[in-house]
Amino acid sequence: MSPPNAQPNALPLANKLAAALASLSLALLAVIIIRELQVGSGGLSQHERRELKSEFLSDLANRSEGGIWDSHPDPAVGRVMQAGLRGKPLKDQFIDSNAFGMRDKGYILPKPERKIRIVCLGDSFVFGERVKAEERFGVKLEAYLAERAPEFANRLEVLHIGLGSWDILSETAYLRRQLSLLQPDLVIHLIVVNDLNDNDGIRGVGAKGNYSPRHRERADGRIYLSHPTQQLGFARANSLMDGRDHESRSRLEITSEAILKLAALVENAGGRYLLVNHWGNLNYVARQTYSARLRPEQVAYVAQSFASDARFWSEPDGSDTHWNAEGHTRIARMLYALIQERGLLKEVELPDWELTHRDRDEIHLAGATEAEDSLSLDDWFRTHAVLNAISFEDLNDVTAAQVYGGIDNEGFVGPYASVILLGINKDSLLILGRCLDRPELDGATVRVFVEEVEVGSFVSEAGKEIKLDFDIPVEIGNRPHINVHFEADDFVYMGDRLRHCVAFQLSGVRVRQRPDR
Repeated sequence: MSPPNAQPNALPLANKLAAALASLSLALLAVIIIRELQVGSGGLSQHERRELKSEFLSDLANRSEGGIWDSHPDPAVGRVMQAGLRGKPLKDQFIDSNAFGMRDKGYILPKPERKIRIVCLGDSFVFGERVKAEERFGVKLEAYLAERAPEFANRLEVLHIGLGSWDILSETAYLRRQLSLLQPDLVIHLIVVNDLNDNDGIRGVGAKGNYSPRHRERADGRIYLSHPTQQLGFARANSLMDGRDHESRSRLEITSEAILKLAALVENAGGRYLLVNHWGNLNYVARQTYSARLRPEQVAYVAQSFASDARFWSEPDGSDTHWNAEGHTRIARMLYALIQERGLLKEVELPDWELTHRDRDEIHLAGATEAEDSLSLDDWFRTHAVLNAISFEDLNDVTAAQVYGGIDNEGFVGPYASVILLGINKDSLLILGRCLDRPELDGATVRVFVEEVEVGSFVSEAGKEIKLDFDIPVEIGNRPHINVHFEADDFVYMGDRLRHCVAFQLSGVRVRQRPDR
């Protein structure tokens, strides 16, 4: 037996690995492995190993097809980009990334003395989907500030911390957990309607996965706005962002707390915080939740009239409503006007710029007016009708849009699933379906919730029919809308690649008033 620290035949093994990896054009990794295995013969220093590994990972990222993402160890964040990307194709643009996995220039941590740093925080709109890096609103804003405050030009820095499909919890966590290093003088936080989604994880070499790192126990039972269109194949998205039931309200509350915490920390550290609500015809909901606990000077809006103007879309046919270069220009000018009027950069005296007044009026002031109008929410409810029952054997545009996630178009339910139903005078929850014909799932428990209350549960038994009738508490049954969600403590694999995680099959769910009452 070899001593515990001995590595017999290290070099032959390394040679074999190097030959295999060379066939994949990964010579850099082979070098690292060989040198790591050369014990006691002058191996690489720790710094040299870091440099070589960084070079290898950058090379691998640029060689990989399609994927740009890298897992982040913080489950709230989930993912960043792979570091060191150079000209990586993404859709119809080419992406570079810095050492932190952001689409931006390199920046120094902790912030250098006398640097004035603005952080643009958000998702794909901050990332700049479908536009060149230099066309993004943050880059334009930096240029406008430098032009009109030249004495500060060399000290000003606008950073972009945002990735496609990050949600509010990802955004706030990523910034908050490095706040004393970044030391932003101003945070411009742009939020959009899909920011209540579960964040995507990463699989393979840089591809997105269909799970949430924040909720690994839910497997592929993700909750997100476009579930009805992407997974069920119907036209309408769901109403996850409108606050009418427990699933939506709880997400609004959690994300509102995260925003409030970040804003307070930024200001306690001497900076300023500006929340920009880009919620379209649901700006009213954003005002009632996120903006309600912030001061007026901490809040701005993007008007629905601007958001729905095809002149500012990447694709005028509506297939992609991310801002084009002109849209980013208009947003940058609106932000300049707000920074100047509100004194959001404490050290910098900015002159009034008349050209920005139209952008301030048409984007922010119009949006603030829209956000005061509760009728917009009434209109939304009318056009996004909800029924008191869903049949998964006969889905349609209306009922599919009542599914938040965790259920596929055959009614197979994951370890977490959630739907919305019409309430008022409902005292009974009827669930129809069957247990899977999978004995390895026998004994698994599925808990059933109506709004925030657990109303019952059932235990899986292979092939058994499910026909359950649970009482709904009076105070919950009288609510206008009711959330029903399921939590299973076990599941099985299904599908060709055994990646679909299923707990049972649902044929129908209904809330009703019992006939005998």
